[in-house]
Amino acid sequence: MLLSGNERFINLIFVIILILNMDKMENDCLLKKVARSIYLIGALSGLELITGCVSTTRPDVNVNKYESDQKVDLNENEFIFPEKVLNEYFLILGWGSYYKIDGLFIKQDGNLESLLTLRFMEIGYSNQDANHYSSVLSTTGNIVISQNATDLSKALVHERTHKNFSELSKAEKDSVNGAIRDISTRIYDLEEAKITGYFDDSFLIEREKELNEFKSGEYDDLNDIDDGFVVDYIRVVLSSVNLLRGKSPFLSLYIIANYGPENFEEIVVRMLCDEYEPSAMRAIEKEYPEVYEILSDIQSRVK
Repeated sequence: MLLSGNERFINLIFVIILILNMDKMENDCLLKKVARSIYLIGALSGLELITGCVSTTRPDVNVNKYESDQKVDLNENEFIFPEKVLNEYFLILGWGSYYKIDGLFIKQDGNLESLLTLRFMEIGYSNQDANHYSSVLSTTGNIVISQNATDLSKALVHERTHKNFSELSKAEKDSVNGAIRDISTRIYDLEEAKITGYFDDSFLIEREKELNEFKSGEYDDLNDIDDGFVVDYIRVVLSSVNLLRGKSPFLSLYIIANYGPENFEEIVVRMLCDEYEPSAMRAIEKEYPEVYEILSDIQSRVK
């Protein structure tokens, strides 16, 4: 049985139901079960949570080496800027600063150079520095990494991957997007998942264990929530597995919320940056060998 549809959106609804019923929980044991249920609905069905892709740093205007506890070598058109500069940049773009941003690949010139220069001077930068920052942030193809990036090297690889993806031909992008569109909607039941060979045995064993715990009645304390509908739904979730699964809870939901359900580029980039479980790439290698070759080529060039 091969399933498709909007199961990930439905999962969010059940998380909300659980949260809204938290006041009905009268003991710590039950609260722990609710917390575990929220995790299962999210993580085990392929949803994940992560930080954004943009950030800031202290600029070394004339050097291609960033000296700190983290060592990174920058290529041409790669820069490290102060957090303050990037915060102002995103405020001007109207993005706000809702997420911690570690890096940015500039896809197109927003015609903001003059405005950026004035703003950077207003917040205390010299004319020379303000012109440098605004020029870099207004030039298509540049990569800017944050001084405060959690992992400078990882942020750099992420943005390089965006840049390499952007340089693919239209035909190549269409092929990649088609493959991602297919695998992102695939959901197998546990028996089918075993047959595909795409999933790690350890994962399937753990999922089956979780399912058996629910079937054994261990979570029946939650039956009072919406007449047991939540527990029944969790059993359904545990009986299936998404081919595209992130390594951290709610990643897919984050991407859908911030980039849209059809933004396959962000999925590809995070897949190549090892933020998804290997099941998706295994499927692509077997079923879409030409796409796998394209993605492998990108991966080899961004390290």
